[in-house]
Amino acid sequence: MRMETERLVLRDLCEGDFEALHAILSDEEIMRHYPHPFCEEETRNWIKRNRNRYEKDGFGLWAVELKETGQMIGDCGITMQNIHGKWEPEIGYHITRSMQKQGYATEGAAACMRYAFEQLHFPRVYSYMKYTNSASARVAQKNGMHFVEEYADPVNTFTRVYAIDREEWEKRQRADVPGDIWETLYEKAREQYHPQMVSPFLTAHHVVCALESENGEIFTGFCIESCSGVMNLCAERVAALNMYGSSGQTVVRRMIAFRDRPPYGGGSGIPCGACREFFMQLSEKNREMEILVDWEKRQTVTLQELLPRWWGDERYQQPGGDK
Repeated sequence: MRMETERLVLRDLCEGDFEALHAILSDEEIMRHYPHPFCEEETRNWIKRNRNRYEKDGFGLWAVELKETGQMIGDCGITMQNIHGKWEPEIGYHITRSMQKQGYATEGAAACMRYAFEQLHFPRVYSYMKYTNSASARVAQKNGMHFVEEYADPVNTFTRVYAIDREEWEKRQRADVPGDIWETLYEKAREQYHPQMVSPFLTAHHVVCALESENGEIFTGFCIESCSGVMNLCAERVAALNMYGSSGQTVVRRMIAFRDRPPYGGGSGIPCGACREFFMQLSEKNREMEILVDWEKRQTVTLQELLPRWWGDERYQQPGGDK
């Protein structure tokens, strides 16, 4: 198998890749989210296992080369992995330390995602990682994957799972949506940021928000603040009302909000209590909406995590205690 991207070549691993691959898999920094760095035998078995996958499954982890020089800089590909008790197609990647933070993992993973949907016809693909591996999670997010779950396991302590289904991927390809949806949401929110006095009593646009609806559309909002405080309209609720008024949708997939500055340096807004209740009341599905809380790490929380018990919980209880 051979795939080419703008800067990379993905091809089958071979025994000749041992030296370059072992330099990566034995690197303590690269492997710090694994139980331990690989010894030589483990690296040789890694190559052998993936060559067996080529024969059995028709895919596996492939060698990643720089197209311009032919230098082997890592591996990337698709393997079947046990994710919380189910065998699922998973996109994984390892890039040598000197070549990291240049977008190679994202570029290789995007090619594997295309191959998984167009050639292998999987309905959904996954990436999973140890909960501390924010760099790997960010690659998944840049390629449009969204957080699915975090579960306890004996190897990773906690494993975080990201996924994207074929329908969503195809929609993004048609719409030419950039892979990193958070970057897209940030840019859309920033367009709304131009603080101004509406009147001696009202200000607007100090807090801005962008959200992605269930079907992938993006809606924005800005705050309106009153000197009395009681007339405030939060940017998050304005964005949600724009979504409902324009499309009738009530379910939010992702949301970003910030005040007075771009969210660089790690900051990003968390919705107030009233907004949290509003989104829960808009649709119970919004329990799973992702809210960005750390820009640099692309760290998110779900609305359920922010509001584990909300006003509607008890009122939805049916006789006998069942919902």
